[in-house]
Amino acid sequence: MKSKIIMLASGAWEAPVILFSLLAFFGLIVVAVIIAKKNIKGLQNKDDQPIDEEKAIEEELNRILEPIEDEEIKAQMLKSQDKEPKDDEQN
Repeated sequence: MKSKIIMLASGAWEAPVILFSLLAFFGLIVVAVIIAKKNIKGLQNKDDQPIDEEKAIEEELNRILEPIEDEEIKAQMLKSQDKEPKDDEQN
């Protein structure tokens, strides 16, 4: 009888029980999140909608590029754009 009490009092069984308890707890959280994502409309992915590539590219360019406000730089860019086709025609 004493050997059983000593065996139960030892910490050999506590580590696996704690490990499996934690795994079960986080597993239940994962299952709850999956069920919630399937059933709650606000949590569903919006990636299921088809994406127009042209519109996505235009939005990304507008987000990244900044408009040129300096008139001198605009004039220089227009001059360089006017020169480029002439260079291409010569080649």
